[in-house]
Parts: sequence; structure tokens; C-alpha cells
Amino acid sequence: MLAGKGVKIYLIVENRTKEPLSIHGTFGVNGVIVENDYICASKLIGKAKVIVELGIFYRKLSIIDVSSIDDIESFSYGFWSLDMNGQKLNNLEKLKDMMLPS
Repeated sequence: MLAGKGVKIYLIVENRTKEPLSIHGTFGVNGVIVENDYICASKLIGKAKVIVELGIFYRKLSIIDVSSIDDIESFSYGFWSLDMNGQKLNNLEKLKDMMLPS
């Protein structure tokens, strides 16, 4: 990563509707939200998929005592979408957790 050391996470985000959408996400590490309202895709056409690259720097994670990939126990994620008029189509109620092997 050009601006420092960190973790890159690659996600495949899919628009399952027929209309273009903007897809937003919230992401957490070890139970703490580190990215909120992250724009994953803007104007993603209907029935399309996109690879999203999320970079999280250790400098930011140091506040939760994460200085290497070995310190990451879980990754949390959640998504919501907006139509082209800016209307929210669904609400994010709870993040999903993915435990990482130690």
C-alpha cells in the first residue's frame, strides 16, 4: 500500500436488481467499525458485479491494538443501497461477522 502498511480486503459486490444502484458498506475489525458509509460502487448497472478493494492501514488500527494481520480476529461487514434518486432502498440493521483463523 502506497501510504503505509495495512490490510487490503477484496470483495465482490453484486447489484441483483434491474436498475442502477449505489452500494455502500460499513466494515469493522475485531468488533470495532473502521469504515462507515464506504462507497463500494456508484451507479452500478443492474445485474452487475464489481470487485471492491478496501484498504485499512495499521496506523488507523493501532488504536485497537492491531499492528499486523495476526492481530485481526474478525472482520465485520454490512451493505445498503441507494437508487439513482438518492433514496435508501434498504437499511443496515446489523453487521455480519466473519471469524478469521488464528
